[in-house]
Amino acid sequence: MAGEFSDLEKRVFLQMLYFGTTDAPGDDVNPYDSVSVFLTSTVGSLRWGIDQQVRQRSKARFAFAFSRILVAYEITNLDESKIADSLGDDTRTNMQVVDGWVAVSKFPPRP
Repeated sequence: MAGEFSDLEKRVFLQMLYFGTTDAPGDDVNPYDSVSVFLTSTVGSLRWGIDQQVRQRSKARFAFAFSRILVAYEITNLDESKIADSLGDDTRTNMQVVDGWVAVSKFPPRP
């Protein structure tokens, strides 16, 4: 059935992709085993690094990698700079980050 993905479908997809990507073995910044705990936790609670410079580098590296994954899924309007900006406020919850991504992202039509 062709058509648009709902915001709920986008949200679930981006939640799982964000959770899984932050938990990747090569660059595991996610200390959480539960998606729900991850989503209610703040960006600052992730293991980006010990000082501000390292944290910024880790977030930039994540934004780069995550944006490339989105390109592979043909998700647009959510580029590297928007991802990095959304990770800039350590007090935001990961759910707030995802909600912001849902609001701006453009998904391809449903196959």
